[in-house]
Amino acid sequence: MFGAAITAPQNPEKEGYTFVGWDGQIPETMPAEDLAFTAVWALNQYTLSFNTDGGTPVDPVTLDFGAAITAPQNPEKEGYTFVGWNRQIPETMPAENMVFTALYSVNSYDLVLYDSDGSVIGRIPYNYGDPIVMPGGAAKANYEFTGWIGELPPAMPAFNLSLTASWRMCLKSGTDDVAVICPDQTPFVNSDSSLSSGELRLITEKLPSANDKIPSAFNAREVGGDCYALYKITVEDADGATVQPYGAYVTVKVPVPDGMDTSKNIFIMHFKADGSTERITMADGRVWFEDGYLCFTTSSFSEFGFYTSGAPSISIKAIERYNGKTLDYRSTLTLYADAPYSPDSSIVWFVNGKRAGSGDSLTIKEMKAPDYTIEAKIIEDGSVIFESQAEKISVNTGFFARIVALFRSIFRKLPVIEQI
Repeated sequence: MFGAAITAPQNPEKEGYTFVGWDGQIPETMPAEDLAFTAVWALNQYTLSFNTDGGTPVDPVTLDFGAAITAPQNPEKEGYTFVGWNRQIPETMPAENMVFTALYSVNSYDLVLYDSDGSVIGRIPYNYGDPIVMPGGAAKANYEFTGWIGELPPAMPAFNLSLTASWRMCLKSGTDDVAVICPDQTPFVNSDSSLSSGELRLITEKLPSANDKIPSAFNAREVGGDCYALYKITVEDADGATVQPYGAYVTVKVPVPDGMDTSKNIFIMHFKADGSTERITMADGRVWFEDGYLCFTTSSFSEFGFYTSGAPSISIKAIERYNGKTLDYRSTLTLYADAPYSPDSSIVWFVNGKRAGSGDSLTIKEMKAPDYTIEAKIIEDGSVIFESQAEKISVNTGFFARIVALFRSIFRKLPVIEQI
């Protein structure tokens, strides 16, 4: 009705737009004519956000409603492969903000196990981040597995890992149960060429009359030892040529000979092919027992005799004369060794752990320390063959003993004690 009051209509809504008004002013009262009004709109913008769940960041995308959307670059995450977003990215911008979360699959990596020659023994797959367990041992003909070379982290990283097997060559004789164990890659050579370790075989012969095989020159030098076994040990290649370890010591394991008293001093005589001999002893760390075997190291093969000797065949003569007694301050003491030994050996004396001299006798002058520990050792080719018991001698270092020694020095009558 003309002149009636006009109530403004409710604002319209349109997807993707914001209503900003009408194209004309709506009057407060009805005019005397018909009027038409057209809505005016503003185009909205919306944002797509991306949660990469620890992967590389993806920038948000802000576009006008209805604008074409270009899919963002795929994120990357260490140890994982991107497989998509948790919902489909639309082709055009919708009338709402949206958040997308990245989805991944965990990657698998290998722990590669190599042989020492570079060949692959096996592969152990792990998912990224899984705890890593050190693999068990490996097996290889004529070799003893000694462990894996390489370090492993506590969990699998985003790349392959590797370990390399370490071996000791272990050639065994079926007849006498003798074994030769070599460090990995020990080269064996003959006069012609280097040989592959895989082509070698061990040949052992236990000689029945051990004492008949001992060279007479050695009998003259041997210190009361008893021979329990004699082995001839050789290593040959596939063509039957004799070979020797080159530039490395190898370990030989022999069953403990019958009747051998393992509580005694054990030594091995190596009768070399050139006629020379080598004494291999426990004192220099080259002879030991292991799981019922007598083990020793050598750098060549030929014949080996296995011996025992009794208690140490060296003693300090009449040392009991001074055991339990106390010598005067600044005394001079001469001691003698009782030991059968060869011209190739020498007696070396040690006082309080330090080398004090060599020869059949030792003189200690002006004894001022309260205690002296004295040892005598037979040394041959740089190795200790036998050693005496450690003997202890005490010296009176009290105040009055020093005063008496002072007066004696004035009158040049210091005590001199000689063992005979």
